[in-house]
Amino acid sequence: MTHQTLNTWPHIPVSTAWALAPPLTQSSGAVLVVDGGDRVLGGNPAGAAQFNAMLGVIEGDRLAFRDVACAEALAAARQRLRQDRLGEVIIRFEADAGGPFFALLSGGGDCYALVLPPLARTEAVAGALMSSFGLTPAETRLALTLQAGLTLAEAGRDLDISVNTVRNQLRAIFDKLGLRRQSELARTLAQLEALATA
Repeated sequence: MTHQTLNTWPHIPVSTAWALAPPLTQSSGAVLVVDGGDRVLGGNPAGAAQFNAMLGVIEGDRLAFRDVACAEALAAARQRLRQDRLGEVIIRFEADAGGPFFALLSGGGDCYALVLPPLARTEAVAGALMSSFGLTPAETRLALTLQAGLTLAEAGRDLDISVNTVRNQLRAIFDKLGLRRQSELARTLAQLEALATA
C-alpha cells in the first residue's frame, strides 16, 4: 500500500473543487476532487484526513474504501448526477465508526467534488452531548445516527443493537436533553452543530 501526499496527485487546485461545490458547502474545508474511476485528482489535506478517518485510504492516487458498499454508493451517486443532470447529490456511506456518514458529491463530466463534513464538527457535537448532558457513548452514537432521519429499526440495524435497546437508549436521551420527540432531537443536534462551527 503506497500513500502519496496531495503534492504528488495530478494538479487540480482546490479552487476548482470549490467551483464544483455549492457555496453552502464551502465552509466544510474537507474536499477531494475525483474522476469517474475513483482517481483522486486533487483536494486538500482536510479532505484526505477525513476520508482516511472515516471511509478508507488513498492508495497512490485512488480511493480505496474499506467497505465495498461505500464504493458502490459513490458510483451510484455519480450515475445519478449524470443521468438526472443534478447539480449535487447527498451520499450515505456506512462508516467504520458505526452509523451512517454523509457526504456531498457535486460536479459532473470528468471530475466531481466530494465534500466531507469535518471530523472536528462531529466530534464537537458528540463531546457536547456527553459532557454537557451526560449522554453515554452508546447514547451519543444513537443520537447521531437518528439525526440522519432513520427509523428506530434502521438505527438498530446500523448500530447492531435490538430495537428494544434503541428505545431504551432513546428514552434516556430524551430524559437527559429534556425532549419528547425525535424531531426535537434532530433540531437540537442541528443547533449543537451550528454552535460547534461558530
